[in-house]
Amino acid sequence: AMVSLGAQTLFPGVAALLPCAGTAVVIAGEGAVAGNGLAGRLLAFAPLRITGLASFALYLWHWPVIVLAHYVVQREFSARDTAVIVVVIGALG
Repeated sequence: AMVSLGAQTLFPGVAALLPCAGTAVVIAGEGAVAGNGLAGRLLAFAPLRITGLASFALYLWHWPVIVLAHYVVQREFSARDTAVIVVVIGALG
């Protein structure tokens, strides 16, 4: 999917099947299920597990916080603004 999908690819749609199928194969692979392959070790890594557990809440909060921040600051975000936004989203998530 990384090399075959480009800017002209209609996405999402049928083209989304390729990266989704690839992800499913990695997760369902024997090493991932048993936990002793590379994918299994990565998926068992505590920071990735915590991020995965919080991902839906982070997804729900990210856009309202970003929109509100743009409304408040009325300019492009600085690095400090971005760091504060990430912390706020993380705390809310």
